[in-house]
Amino acid sequence: MPGEIFVDCNDNPTSVLIQTSECNLLAGNPNNEKFNSEVKEELDFWDDLILDTDEWETKLSEVHQNKFIRKYKRRHYVLNNLKYPDYKQDINEGFSLKKVDPSYISKCKLKNSEKVMDWVNNWGTIDNFSKYGVGFMIRNEDTIISWSLTDCIYDKRATIGIHCDSNYRKNGFGAITAAATADYCLCNGITEIDWLCVDTNVGSIAIAEKLGFVRKNDYYAFTPYPPIENESDLTLGQWEEWALFYEKALEEEPRLFWDCALCWMKANNVDSVIRLLNKEVESGWKWTVDELSKFFPHFQNNPKWIEYLNHLKSIWG
Repeated sequence: MPGEIFVDCNDNPTSVLIQTSECNLLAGNPNNEKFNSEVKEELDFWDDLILDTDEWETKLSEVHQNKFIRKYKRRHYVLNNLKYPDYKQDINEGFSLKKVDPSYISKCKLKNSEKVMDWVNNWGTIDNFSKYGVGFMIRNEDTIISWSLTDCIYDKRATIGIHCDSNYRKNGFGAITAAATADYCLCNGITEIDWLCVDTNVGSIAIAEKLGFVRKNDYYAFTPYPPIENESDLTLGQWEEWALFYEKALEEEPRLFWDCALCWMKANNVDSVIRLLNKEVESGWKWTVDELSKFFPHFQNNPKWIEYLNHLKSIWG
C-alpha cells in the first residue's frame, strides 16, 4: 500500500508519522516539540488519527489542527481458519461471484465499478493490486452489488474489508464476498487475516464472526466525523449527541457548520436544521434552493422543510 513515513531523524528516529489511504498513525516519542509542530502542519483539519500509545493523547493539540476531534473505539479481529466454507452454496440464481479483474472493471460500465476501482487504486497502481492484492465481487445484471478486497498484505498476513450496495444489504452478500476473499488468501500462502471495524458497526461485526474471525483486541482512534461506516451504526439519539457537540464547537470553529447540520438531519430534527440555516441566512449567506434540497435528502417529503424551502425561494429569488 502506498504511503509516506515522516520521522524526526533519519539516522536514529524516535518519533514517526505514517500516512496511508487507510489511516494516519503516530508512534514513538510524543515529547518531541519540533516534530509535533511539523506533524500539525502535515495533517489536515479533517484527518483521522490513530495514536500508538496513550501518552500521545495529551499531545493532541500539538499535533492536530482540529481541537474537536473525538476519541472512539475500533475492533481488531483475526482469522486463521474459515468457518464459512460453503459460502458458494448461498449464491442465488441471477447472481454471480467473480474474482475482481481491474483491467475489466476499469473499462466496464457496471454500477459501482468506480467504487471498486477506488479501492484497487489504494494500491497505487492496477499492476500493484494485480500482483499483490486480491478481491471478489458479486454481480447482478449490470450492478456490482458487493465486493471484498485486500487492503494490504505483509509477509503471510493480509487485511481485508467489504462493501455492499445499499439496495442489497442484509441479504448475506457481504459475507459471501468476504468469505471468497478470505478463502483465496488462506489457500495461497496467507496464514492470518485481519479485519478492522468501528465498534458500532453491527453488520461488519456479524460478518466477521460468521466467517470465524476472533476478536483479538480493541483500540482507539480520533475523528472529526461521527465514527460510522453506515448511517444506521448510530441511533437517532447518538446523532443528536453529535449534533449538540458540533453546536458547542461552532462557537469556536465555524468549519464544523455543515457537519452539525447533517447530524441534525440524521437525528431527524428538521427544526434544528432550519434554526441553524436561519442564522446563516440572516448573516447574508445565500445558496440555490435546489442544491440545498439535495444536501438534506432525509427531509424531501417533510412539510415543514418544503415550506422552509419555499420561504428561501421567496427571499433568494
